[in-house]
Formats: sequence, C-alpha cells, structure tokens
Amino acid sequence: MKIEMINKIKEQLKELGIETVENDKTDIEIKKEFLDAKFSGGSQKIDYHALAYINDEDKKVFFYELTSEISSGLSFGSSYESSFQSGMSLSRKIKSTRYGLNNEVIEVELNLGDISKVFKDVAKEYDYQFKVVLSKNKAMYPDPNKKSFFQSLFKK
Repeated sequence: MKIEMINKIKEQLKELGIETVENDKTDIEIKKEFLDAKFSGGSQKIDYHALAYINDEDKKVFFYELTSEISSGLSFGSSYESSFQSGMSLSRKIKSTRYGLNNEVIEVELNLGDISKVFKDVAKEYDYQFKVVLSKNKAMYPDPNKKSFFQSLFKK
C-alpha cells in the first residue's frame, strides 16, 4: 500500500511541476526554490522544504514543511527581509521555472498549499490519517536504536 501511495503522490506532485529528492531517511522529500508571484520592485525567494513519512502500521502520513523567504528590493534605497514558517501550510501563489525538452523554459505558477493538499488527498483516499508535524524528525523513519526519554529513565 505504501509504495502505491508514494507513487501516486510523486505523480501528482510532478503534475504540479514539483520534483522529489531521493532520500534514505524518509519516504518523500521536496527541496525547491520559488519566487513570489505577487512581489514587485525587487526579488523575493522562497525556499520550500517538505518531508513525508508514511507509517503503514498506524495508517498515518506524517508531513513536515518549512518555508523561508528572503526578499530584497530597491526603491530609493534598499531593503532586505527574511522570514520562515514551519507547520500549517501557506496559501500563497509562487512561481517556478523549469526547463523542458529542447531547453524550453516553462514557468509554473501554483499555490504552496497545493503541495500539502496532494499528501492530504492521497492519505484520505487510502483511509490514512494525515498529521502535520512541527519536528522534522517526526516525518523521518524512526531510529530503532533511539530510546525515548521515558525509556532512558527506566533502562535495564
């Protein structure tokens, strides 16, 4: 079931113009740099990072995302701004440039919220619970050697 879900998620992300990164620590990883579609008078880069771990035993999809933005502009001086968001998805239009066959440039506009919606919809389709997690580690494969705080208190 997990493999089907991963393939379906990757396929739907690809339709949005989002490629995944191969990783041996989680099921799906996304690392992407976007431009804000509404920003003018400078540049505004948005770095997007997401991880997803699908737990077949508990029938849960653990999803982590982090966005950080850096903007700079020029209007009778200069300005520089930086911020980030972790957790609850942004609804924000962004632009991404891809290169197709024959080096054609393809500009894609999408809403950042559409990315997490893919994970939510596939989880729902397979009757899995979708959980947004604030810790990156919770969206990665569990370390079998790592003990919880309570386990370390009562170790034998």
